[in-house]
Amino acid sequence: MSTSNLSSSNRLSLEETSWVTQFLETYGQENVIYNLTMGTPFWSPPTSVQQAIIQSCGLTETYRYGATCGLSQLEKEIGKLLDLKFASSCGNEVMICSGSNQGFLNILLCLCSPGDEVILFRPYYFSHYTACLLAGVKPVVVDTDSEFLPQPQGLRISVNTKLVVVVSPGNPSGRVISTDLLRSLYQLCFQRGVWLVIDEAYEHFTFDGMENSCFSATDGVINLYTFSKSYSLAGLRVGYFCYPNYLRKSMLEIQDTIATHACHLAQHAALAALRDSSKECIQNQVQEMVPRREIFWQVVSKYNTYRANGGFFFFVPIPKSISSYDAVSYLIHKYGILVFPGQLFGMPNYLRISYGSLSLHETKEAANQLNKALATLWDNR
Repeated sequence: MSTSNLSSSNRLSLEETSWVTQFLETYGQENVIYNLTMGTPFWSPPTSVQQAIIQSCGLTETYRYGATCGLSQLEKEIGKLLDLKFASSCGNEVMICSGSNQGFLNILLCLCSPGDEVILFRPYYFSHYTACLLAGVKPVVVDTDSEFLPQPQGLRISVNTKLVVVVSPGNPSGRVISTDLLRSLYQLCFQRGVWLVIDEAYEHFTFDGMENSCFSATDGVINLYTFSKSYSLAGLRVGYFCYPNYLRKSMLEIQDTIATHACHLAQHAALAALRDSSKECIQNQVQEMVPRREIFWQVVSKYNTYRANGGFFFFVPIPKSISSYDAVSYLIHKYGILVFPGQLFGMPNYLRISYGSLSLHETKEAANQLNKALATLWDNR
């Protein structure tokens, strides 16, 4: 029977949006020796997380429906954490979700109507771009300065703009946006009746004496977080966001429709990680990233790379004569190095190098191989 009249949605018609899946299917693990794409740290979660999962398996309520916004104990602990972070209570609601990517989609569905515009700063996080397309809104990409900072004074907000998205520390840039700059963006957005969404997935990963930005408000701002990075729970898919309480009804309806609620096992694990991982403990683990960072910096600094002060990435320029897709293919086949192409982030002449998941021994080997690979790319431009 012919299926020639059947078709799929055109929401994801752009080639870039499906590249990650196609890439992994094409290359798999057969040629990968050094995987420099992983957005996860090298450490494991506390042993209390395993214990919490085991205990959760024995609870009847684990296998039943629960509160849409999440476990009350976890919600309260997150509330305390946010009060401490912002030095006061901003009075906002907390929604626990199945990872911050799902949380971002919830936010778009709550705040935007089809055809609305969402401002993303280049280089943008590719999942934000794709989520905009899924939600039927138009991503409007705005350039940053030479150090990947957004410039409020040059930001053109149209009548169709519904929200502005920033990521700090940036992915892929690693750029930390200061609290003062976030405040300036917020003031501009609030004056124009536009929401500001701040994605802080890598909030604890800062270097060179830099502290992550700390900004929220009772209205006009939504802060987005994850347990995937600092707490190393990426596989359990749990995150959260805080938002003004007058959006509660809509947020609950969206969450109930998409996920019902985050997995109970994952939430119990997150609760244990939160209780057993002090800020000082996380900072100590982040400090163990420093030698890895410096080893890779010695390699990428030769190519006018911005010295990222956050995250665990370097966004490395490559010759304009070669596309980032071709560079990725060359690196994996010739050197066994897997990296993400800059095209995924809206900048085709860059590669994103992630060193977070490597052991110190792997770091040294991978950096040595990357040194050879980048030298060849630039010598043959």
